[in-house]
Amino acid sequence: MWINDDFYNELINVLSGFADNKVDFNEERFKPFVSKKYNKLSNLLRDIKDGTKANIKTNIKIMTSLEDGSYTKIDDATIIDNDFKVFYEKYNSLVDHHERISRHVLRVQKSISENGKFDSRIDADEVRGKWFDVITNVNLSLESLSVPIEEVAMVISNIATGKLDKKMRLKIDDFKISGDLLNLATIINTMVDQLATFASEVSR
Repeated sequence: MWINDDFYNELINVLSGFADNKVDFNEERFKPFVSKKYNKLSNLLRDIKDGTKANIKTNIKIMTSLEDGSYTKIDDATIIDNDFKVFYEKYNSLVDHHERISRHVLRVQKSISENGKFDSRIDADEVRGKWFDVITNVNLSLESLSVPIEEVAMVISNIATGKLDKKMRLKIDDFKISGDLLNLATIINTMVDQLATFASEVSR
């Protein structure tokens, strides 16, 4: 046998620990492999240890990034060409994807807060799955706001020009006004009715 029993048993212990996800290798465990005869094997074991610890650190960084919502990319220069490479590349692709969505959301937010416009929507062409569902629901929420606002603008504009025959519609196509928006619409429609009654009395 090209290795002695003690060395063999120790090697099995080290590799078994690694197989059981116990990657806390220390230099004490490498002492049986310091001779020139086993130097190459010792270096390979150290490479396993260093590579494993490096990947664990990178994965912790990724999980922390996702948990904090910071979506920090993994430096391409640090990605080693191994089985983890695809995972890291996919993660970086996810970060790019998230940044594109964030830019769309920021554009819509600026359109509303700075320009007072509710006609902007988040682009859903590049997304799928749950991302698509989220963006679709956000766009529907924006639509639910923009439709009543357009109705309010139309009625107020009519009042300003003396047209009191138009009131807010409570159902527009498939969209039905409800909740606080319904309360607002009811108040405006009541106001239109009162103004119309007042105008009729003045005319009489």
